Amino acid sequence: MLIDQTSFGHVLKVDNMNINNLMVTVLCERWRIETHTFHVPLGETNVTLEDVSLQLGVPIDGELVTGSSFGNLLELCQELLGDIPPENMFIGNRIKLSWLNSRFWELPADANLGTIGQYARAHILILIDTMLMPDT
Repeated sequence: MLIDQTSFGHVLKVDNMNINNLMVTVLCERWRIETHTFHVPLGETNVTLEDVSLQLGVPIDGELVTGSSFGNLLELCQELLGDIPPENMFIGNRIKLSWLNSRFWELPADANLGTIGQYARAHILILIDTMLMPDT
């Protein structure tokens, strides 16, 4: 599976995790905005990139998943996704999730390797937008 080759396979399982609402409430109560840390009985702590990596199984070293992209955004969409969203489907340099969901909802039965790659890229964008950075 192409998504597993990009180390995003574990992220697909995140929605199956149970959320401990009591733990989330306790952590919210212990958050200190002044220091951006959690105040716990043994002192202050914060969540590190390594913690997130261990929880989600996403590596924090190796090749970048995202980075600066130079050039025409429409050409980049055509090259990587095989399609160009309508103008009203952009928010700045960001593609609206609604377009990604509707356009890449179901992989065609006759999809070749290039099309599969485009759908995998779109699915990774959806994962980032909905699970890893939903408020960004």
